[in-house]
Formats: sequence, C-alpha cells, structure tokens
Amino acid sequence: MRYWLLIIFLLFLGTLLKAQCSGNLFKSGSFTHAVGEDVHPEEWSTGSTPDVNDTSATLHTTSGYQWIGKPLPSFDGGTWQNLYSQREYLEQTVYVTKGEAYTIRFEYAAQGIEIPGSTIFKDPVGIYIFIDGELAYTSPDDKTQYTWEKGCYQFIARSDTMTIRFCASIEQYVGLDGVCLIAGKQCGRPAPY
Repeated sequence: MRYWLLIIFLLFLGTLLKAQCSGNLFKSGSFTHAVGEDVHPEEWSTGSTPDVNDTSATLHTTSGYQWIGKPLPSFDGGTWQNLYSQREYLEQTVYVTKGEAYTIRFEYAAQGIEIPGSTIFKDPVGIYIFIDGELAYTSPDDKTQYTWEKGCYQFIARSDTMTIRFCASIEQYVGLDGVCLIAGKQCGRPAPY
C-alpha cells in the first residue's frame, strides 16, 4: 500500500513541476499557437516576422529553409517561438510594482537552419532581454544545437509598467519558450518546468 501511495505522490509531484509558471505576469508565455511563418500569440507585439514551430519535421519560416537537425521539445512543451537577429523580437508591456524585485525565467535553444547548398545558420546564440528599450540581460550562448537551455534574470522594477523585449543575441535562429515573469528573486530556486 505504501508503495502505491509513493508512486501516486511522485506522479503528482511531477505534474506540479511540469505545470506552467504560477503567477506569470506575461500573457501567453508558453507561446501556444498554431505553427507558421510570421505568427505569434496576440498578446505579444513583434518586430519583423518571428515564427512558431514545434517538433514536427516541417520548419515554418522563410521559404527554402529547412532544419539542419531534429528539433527537440522544450521543457515547457508544445509550440515555441523562433527569432532571428534583433530585428525579429517579441515584446509585452507588463504591470509591476516600482521598487519590487522580479524574475524572468525562459528556455532557449540554438536551432540551426539552412537553404541547402546556399545559406546556413548554425552558430551558438543566446537571448537578449531589453527593458524599456535598454539592454538588461544577455544569456550565455547555447553552443549545442537543439538542446534547450534555461535562462534566469532578476531585477528591481524602475516603474509600474515596463515593456520587456526578447530577441536573438546575434544573427542566428533561436527558439524561445516558457517565458515567465514572477515577483521576487527566484533565480536560485528550481524552475517550474
């Protein structure tokens, strides 16, 4: 009997750890959307033409490109947003409390693409986070194609509303998922995914 209770508890705990970010101040931080070129959840504003992709074999981006490897699912699961360079970005205005501490958590993955025999993007790449137009954080480059890395950034809010932007750190193709903004200093704690 104790064995079955332990199994049930562990399954329940696994479900909690996989759950979405509790108290997320971003809307649609999981980028759950139909896949496609130049698409994004409506809660996000964009620059240029970011894409939504998943683990299917089809790459949804500018015509002619294909994956150079097999996309892996993020820890957050489902679809994710792809960005190329600083021209393709996602941003959202959020309401916070001036002077309070906040944490941004996210997943990102270098995801190489190519036009066979012509153009290839497969270099390490990270994520820039801009707050109100100012570069606030640069993640380490993801040097392993298609593997998802976790990023975390803590800051003190300078005003009650802030516009937070995500983009690639260089001119490469990067996946972004599981974007979460929560109150408090949370970088030292386990991520919810």
